[in-house]
Amino acid sequence: MKRWFPIVFLGLSLLANIIVHIRYTRFLETWTPVSDYSSPQPLGLFALFSVPFGLAYLWRIWGPDKERHAEIGHARRHCGNVLLIVSSILWLYYRVDSIVCAWVAATPTPDPLNWLRISSQKSNISTLSLVIGGLLALWLKGIRLPPRKGEGTK
Repeated sequence: MKRWFPIVFLGLSLLANIIVHIRYTRFLETWTPVSDYSSPQPLGLFALFSVPFGLAYLWRIWGPDKERHAEIGHARRHCGNVLLIVSSILWLYYRVDSIVCAWVAATPTPDPLNWLRISSQKSNISTLSLVIGGLLALWLKGIRLPPRKGEGTK
C-alpha cells in the first residue's frame, strides 16, 4: 500500500478539488448580491494545500535512488527543477490573483458576479498548472509512475 499511497492521496486531492469546484459553480448559478459562499473549512483547506503536499510526498516516496539519479542527465534534472519552480510560481500567482478577484467582488463594483467567475477560473488554472507542471517536472527529475516492485519503498 505504501507504494500506491501517493497516487491515492493525489486522487483524493483531485476529488476534493472537483467537489469544491462543483459547489462553487452551483453557488455562482444561484448567486444574489447579498449571498455569501459557505463551504466546510477542512474541505477547502485540503483542496488548497493537498496538491503541493501530494507532489512533495510523491517526490519523497518515489524519488530516484542514487543509481537512477546518476543515470538521468544533468540537463533533464535541471529542466525538471526549472519546470517545478515555474509551476510553483504560477500556482502561487494564480492563487493570489484569485483571492484578489474575490476581494474585488466584495467591494462596490458594477458586476461582482463576473469577478467571482474570474476568481473561480484563476483558482482552477492555479491547480491545473501545479498538477500538470509538477507531475511533468517530477517525471523529468526521475520518478517512475508507479515504481516497480522494490523501488520507491525507501
